[in-house]
Amino acid sequence: MNLHATMPELAGVSGWLNSDEKEEPAAQKPVLIHFWSVSCPHCMEAIPELNKIRDDFERDLEIIAVHVPLLKEDINLSVIKEAVANLNIIQPVALDNQGVLADSFEIPKVPAYYVFDSRGRLRHFQKGGRGIKMLRRRIERVLDSGE
Repeated sequence: MNLHATMPELAGVSGWLNSDEKEEPAAQKPVLIHFWSVSCPHCMEAIPELNKIRDDFERDLEIIAVHVPLLKEDINLSVIKEAVANLNIIQPVALDNQGVLADSFEIPKVPAYYVFDSRGRLRHFQKGGRGIKMLRRRIERVLDSGE
């Protein structure tokens, strides 16, 4: 995805956790979408920091987690639910078992982070397990810009 691209629809997933059926993100609110997997150690290490971001910006930022299986075993719903509970992931979690969202967002690997402004335009993308401080700064920049 290129910067300023429009956020793809969040459709075609296998199901949702922490949400009955997720609709599109709330209008006029920036959105952080992060892709992760239960078998990704970098993802698991980053989630506590993402939880801090979630808690710090809960009024101004919507966060959606997208679980992407890396291994065949990663589609085991009980394992995913256990990880979600243990990691205190309370935001909606899309189960992308067929990789529909991964393809739409063109994720190169997990973890991957996409920050969209309130108009649904991509303002920041980053991949890999490091750089959560940079992610936080980019979110703050989007929030400060009022977009």
